[in-house]
Formats: sequence, structure tokens, C-alpha cells
Amino acid sequence: MGIKRFRKHLLGLLGTILVLTGCGTTQVQPPANTEIELNTQRHNLVFEIEISNDDRLEDIETAYKAQVVVWQADAGFAILTGSEGEHLKQQNVLAEQNIDMVSSPTLDGLVYANGAYGSGAYGSGAYGSGAYGSGAYGAGAYGSGAYGSGAYGSGTFRAGVNSGYLLNNLDEWNKIELFSGHLAAKNLGDGVKIAVIDTGIDLDHSLLVNNLAPTVEWVDYVDADYLPEDELGGLLSGHGTGVTGIILQVAPKAQILPLRVLGANGTGDTSDVAAAIAHAANSGVDIINLSLGIDENSTVLKKMLSYAASKGIYVFAATGNAGQAKVDYPASYSSWNELVSSLFGIGSSSLNDEKSRFSNYGAGLSFYSLGETIHTIFPGELWIDSTGTSFSTPIASGQIALLLGENRNANVAQQIGISTTPVYASSQGLLNTRILLGGAILKPEISTTIAVPVKVDEIDSKPVTP
Repeated sequence: MGIKRFRKHLLGLLGTILVLTGCGTTQVQPPANTEIELNTQRHNLVFEIEISNDDRLEDIETAYKAQVVVWQADAGFAILTGSEGEHLKQQNVLAEQNIDMVSSPTLDGLVYANGAYGSGAYGSGAYGSGAYGSGAYGAGAYGSGAYGSGAYGSGTFRAGVNSGYLLNNLDEWNKIELFSGHLAAKNLGDGVKIAVIDTGIDLDHSLLVNNLAPTVEWVDYVDADYLPEDELGGLLSGHGTGVTGIILQVAPKAQILPLRVLGANGTGDTSDVAAAIAHAANSGVDIINLSLGIDENSTVLKKMLSYAASKGIYVFAATGNAGQAKVDYPASYSSWNELVSSLFGIGSSSLNDEKSRFSNYGAGLSFYSLGETIHTIFPGELWIDSTGTSFSTPIASGQIALLLGENRNANVAQQIGISTTPVYASSQGLLNTRILLGGAILKPEISTTIAVPVKVDEIDSKPVTP
């Protein structure tokens, strides 16, 4: 086991070291489908240029005094990152800010609901007074019985590890009729590859190891290596692991490609997200999950989403958690004509068919999905309740994985609006007032249950519950 992997498994949490189990000895090699070296130096600018098949990567880097992070001569473009702004102006290049421009949506500093980590990043006092002590996770709560040898059948998931759904989300899965969805979707997402572009995942988690893409495809853009491990010790630690756990509850046989672009604090560079999207597209994924966003318009990310669309990839992106009539980018681009059939901005709704108070809305919101206290996994074989559009988004990704698992040629856009339930909100502006149902309720014609936008004055609105 290499030093880096050992370091990633000895994780300090407020003075307490957790040694995670199941650490393997896999030697991960660089992906074979790229000639680009990982960016070991962060640059403050990122930009797009046009290239042709006659251009050479080395010549372009020299001319622009920058490093190529995406090279798609076949599609006529490249993405570069550099620091010499004046030089780029002389080259007539419009660059945008790069470092820590991307982040995962948070809820007023809270990542997880129900006090799982207290009232801050990890609460006052490691995990709060008794949160993981002799009661909450001690003998009883998660001991013999609660999650023991009978709670979930012959494994953590019913019917065996990674082949069913968490009973702690029983109300949520009943709400979206996931059980009937699983009965209809006999393949349960088998053969569908989903790129989770996030904080990485717990690569050794017992519920994930059998659902991962080949190691040769993994990339960690944060540490510039090929072990996208979800590291603890930060505000957004466990975020990517939780997202992945939700996807696999909905589509238990889907394959996950982990790509790490966000650090444990939940921030990352636009150039890394661009590179990850390109790598995912070139690795044959069917779906990209982006539980992250950026406040400002990014021509670089728009270009990458257009490239993903050209490959027939469906992208699901979180709308954000500020409760504002402004959808985060890149979800906001779902209203752009070129992306309307391939990119979907996902908001959050409650079990009461109401828009979650924190969920952003407006142009770019495609539909809602449940996003309040969704039970999912956490690094180190732990469990946690998660709230936010970050966690409504993977439900949508899982639903489409079920659809594509039954019919590879299904036209997802044509299936939008088949079976929905109204969501109510008193907010002003363009609202999508439908919740995505089903996991999906697969009709004989292999449909799914995604909603289309309507204006708020077209329904009987009622206030969102405080």
C-alpha cells in the first residue's frame, strides 16, 4: 500500500484519528485515453481556444504560456489554464477566474441535517456531546438490532449488499414509487455508467467496491493522481460518498466512475471540473452527476457540457441551496437551447409536495426531486442523513440510470412529464412546479417520470412550510 493511500485512510477528525478498514493494495495507473498530464500547479485563469487536427499540444502550451487540461482536436477546441493575464490579452483570449470558483452547495454552513455533525462543520466537540457516544451510535442505536443481522436482511441492503434500498428512506422511496420502479426495471441500471464528479468517494466502502468503474479510469484532479479518495476533516467531507450512496439506492447495479475535483472543504477549480467532464465523456459514461455549482457564468463549463451532449450524455446538476430565484451554473444552462435535452437542473422538494425552502429556482430548473434528510453512506462504513439539492440530484441520476438500463436508446427528453405530482411554492418568478416521481415507474413503452416547467400562476399555490 502506497504512502498516499495510507495517508488518505488515516484521517484526523478534530484530534481523533480514524483508521478506515478494508484498505486494498490496488496500484492505479493513469487513464489510457488521454495524453494530458495532470495539472500539478494551480493557475488563476482558465480559457478556451479553437484548435485543429494540425495543431500540436506542445506548441499551443508554448504559445499561450499555459497548460492544456482538455485537448479535443476532433471537436475543434482545447481548455487551458495559466497565470499570465496580460499575455493572454495579447493573444485575444478571454480568460475567466479559475481557483476555487466551483463549490458544492451548502446550507448556511450545514452539510448534513438532523444534527449529524452538530451546528457547524463537525459540531462543537468532535461529533457533539454523545453524537457518536454511548447513545446515538452506541450499544442500541446502531448496535445489535438497529443495523444488525436482521435490519436489512442478509446484508446492509435488503437481499444482499448493493442490491436493494435503504429502509431508512422508506417514506422517500414510497413517495417516488421506487419499489414499483425496481420491479419494472429488471436490470436495475446494469450496464449504465455514471460519473460522480465530486469530493471523491470512499474507495473501500463495502457498498461501493462492487459498483466501481475499472481503476484505470479513476482520476483525482485535486491531488493530481489516480486515487479519488473522499478525505475527511473538512466541511464537505463525505459529500461524494453520500451522493454515490444515493445513486446506488435508486439504481443498485449502475457503475460509478469516481472523479475528484473538490477538496474536503467543498471547493475546487473550474479547470478540474472541465477536465473531469472531458474524461468522463471520453470514458463512455452515460450520465454525469454534478452536485456542485458556480455563481458566475462560465464559458468553459458551457463548452464542456456541449461536448458531453455531443456524446449523448445526460448531465444532472444541482440548482443550489440559497433559496433564491437564481439557479447556479452549470444547472442554469439547462434552459439553453443546445442543452435542453441533455442537461437538467435539479431542485429539492419535501415529502409534503412543497418546494424546499432552501432550493434555488427559476430559469434553468428542470424539475424537483426529494432532497430533505436522505439517508446515505459516509466514509468508514458510517451512515448519515443529508439535505440539499446536492442530494436530490443523485436521485434523478439514478432514475435515468434505471431507464437506460432497460432501453439504451430511450429518448429521455421525450419521456419528461409522464407521471408527476404538483409541488407548491409561493415564490415569485418562473417555477417548475412538479416533482420527479418514480425510480422510475417504467411504462410498457419504457418511460420515466420527469417534469416540465410551468409558471407558478398556473397552479393553486400555497406557502412553503417554514
